[in-house]
Amino acid sequence: MKCRCTLAGREGSKKRKELWDILTDKQKNEKMKVAFFKHVDKTESCWLWRNANKGKGKLHYGSLAFRGKSYLAHRASWKLHNGDIPERMWVLHKCDNPSCVNPDHLFLGTALDNQRDKLEKGRCVVERLTVKKVKEIRNKLEMGVRSDRLAKDYGVSATTIHCIKSRKTWKDIQS
Repeated sequence: MKCRCTLAGREGSKKRKELWDILTDKQKNEKMKVAFFKHVDKTESCWLWRNANKGKGKLHYGSLAFRGKSYLAHRASWKLHNGDIPERMWVLHKCDNPSCVNPDHLFLGTALDNQRDKLEKGRCVVERLTVKKVKEIRNKLEMGVRSDRLAKDYGVSATTIHCIKSRKTWKDIQS
């Protein structure tokens, strides 16, 4: 004999899914907005995400769980107010506040745009590599210089050199 609680839970989930499936995209978006705004404190300029990650060494980005999916709060804000985010695009902050989800403070850009934005705003003072250095590293790798040697020369880890070589990082930079 099956537990009625388990069966009821499954039946309830099934009904909720069926009801969700008949909603229009606009109705789904409205339901997500309701869940989204439960976590937002609006100030004069920024909309601050409550309980953004504030652990040691972490940026203060918030996250939203909705219908079994997890979204970074600023990406959820963009999706709700501007539509889908194109593939390989990042949602960047004009206000330079990671916990801000105000759509007027957000813009789309590539990973390279994000790096440039960080440099312009002075958030990359600890970055050891520049576009010029990455090009030098790629050229030296093509000439056969060993990764461990390059890591030592440029003051980064061998993993960083490997990521540059395999284009996991700095993928938009051509040699």
